[in-house]
Amino acid sequence: MVDAAERIVDCMAAQGFVGTIESDGGIRFDYTPDQTDQFIETQELCTAESLGFDPSTVAAPTDSQLVVYYDRLLENGQCLRGLGYEAPTPPSLEVFLESGGLIWHPYMAFGPDGLHPSDAEWEVINQTCPQPSVWEP
Repeated sequence: MVDAAERIVDCMAAQGFVGTIESDGGIRFDYTPDQTDQFIETQELCTAESLGFDPSTVAAPTDSQLVVYYDRLLENGQCLRGLGYEAPTPPSLEVFLESGGLIWHPYMAFGPDGLHPSDAEWEVINQTCPQPSVWEP
């Protein structure tokens, strides 16, 4: 079965943007700064085609969904600490809800301004402490 990430990669490749599906399920594309606008437009088109709907038309999560998501993120942060990584301090639930769930995620510990685990470590992190989704039931 071909999943959405594979469909997105195939669609983007057909438009000249070659991508790689990473071990955590994310997709990495390489393109030059002058291609940014075309890349974004192509990515939006391919994402909508691959998922069968336009993600930008999905309603924002409800407060009750965000409360469940917040609790899962707290558990995720504990899991990361159990692996020896320091997750960022969570905001209060009230601040999290006011942000629509966008202000904090334990995985913010990683990235350009954070920790840089090796590919092997990243795979272990994602397998041991999978990132929750606000859309999980």
